[in-house]
Amino acid sequence: MIEELLGRCVASWYPGATSVTGAAKLSGGASQETWTFDIVHPGGNTGAILRRAAPGFGASPGRAAGLDTEAVLMQLAHDAGLPSPRVMHVLKPEDELGIGFIMQRIEGETIARKILRDEQFARARPILARQLGRVIAGIHGLPALKLPKLREMSATKEITDLEREYRSFGWPRPVFELALRWLRERDPGPSKEVTLVHGDFRHGNLIIGPDGVRAVLDWELAHFGDPMEDLGWICVNSWRFGEIDKPVGGFGSREDLFAGYEEAGRKVDPDRVMFWEVMGTLRWGIMCCGMMQRFRSGPDHSMERAMIGRRSSDTHRTDQGGRGFPPQRDRPRHHGPQRLQAARRHQCAGSRHAATGAGAGERRGGGRAAERVAWFGRFPDRVESRAVGQDFKRRGRPADAGIGRASLADHDGQARRRSAELCVIQEGAGE
Repeated sequence: MIEELLGRCVASWYPGATSVTGAAKLSGGASQETWTFDIVHPGGNTGAILRRAAPGFGASPGRAAGLDTEAVLMQLAHDAGLPSPRVMHVLKPEDELGIGFIMQRIEGETIARKILRDEQFARARPILARQLGRVIAGIHGLPALKLPKLREMSATKEITDLEREYRSFGWPRPVFELALRWLRERDPGPSKEVTLVHGDFRHGNLIIGPDGVRAVLDWELAHFGDPMEDLGWICVNSWRFGEIDKPVGGFGSREDLFAGYEEAGRKVDPDRVMFWEVMGTLRWGIMCCGMMQRFRSGPDHSMERAMIGRRSSDTHRTDQGGRGFPPQRDRPRHHGPQRLQAARRHQCAGSRHAATGAGAGERRGGGRAAERVAWFGRFPDRVESRAVGQDFKRRGRPADAGIGRASLADHDGQARRRSAELCVIQEGAGE
């Protein structure tokens, strides 16, 4: 079906195109759909990518620039000599493909684990931070008169917006409260310079080859604001994927990132970069919670949304300076065996992986098997119960007051079924 629609669309604007082939949906897009395909042409096939709005929810409506605007920004970056795909076509209603655009396909890797560990990227890793500094500087230097209309964001407004979104979830998190207070007390005020900000410059949105950065993707969160925001965002711990001593994406140093930025003729304010790094850590946690909320409420129950939702726990560890909360087994004992076993029976009955994991646990440790199984839909429990208990002890309140814990009754049947289908997390998984 989609190849037929793409074929008709491409034939209307690509001279000599006869059809398309190899259309396949790529994984990893939680906000938008991405399809790869080849345009068949007598002169040789051309690789292309379709990027369009996914059914249901995309990025937060107040944050998203819109796919039409994203296409304009990517083409401006391409024309300015920055590593950005060439936009080939912006979708029209008659294309019957929804809202989005088709762009040139650029070969390379976006998966952080491979970029940080595979041998083919060994020569690229030492130079990436400096390269990316130059690319970010180029984005910030795009002429304002050519840019489309975008929202403008300041540090003060970002704090207010994040707090409003966080409160709307109804999931209290002590670490988020601490981060909000820290940010309010250290708000640096308006930036002296306001530029285009990419807004999501990180692993997953960068195509990397053995020679380094090849393309910057996903401009949907672009806005006008403090240029130091992009420098802070790529240093957020969640993008290091275990390489915590290399703050720039797990492959480089801040010094190299800043050097590349200043080589391009721009100035770095390290204090503001650090502020935005903390802000970015909180923002990612709230974005993850938003993804889980959208997964639960539908209509798009994609695995990407659910898995990103679980990653809110990453930011709890980061906000503590990397020390981390205790593992699952140290949860307070009010989560008794009966409740855990009931959750296990209710959520995991249809999961082959659940049965395998629980069986192994029972052979090893009898009744502890239930404690080794964590229901996906209750992911806040994994990292918060101990912290909540400690916080309430300091305030002289009982540790089992229930804040930060989602009960089974809080989740609708559809979310529960999806949770069981998607993942059963054994003790220590993802730590």
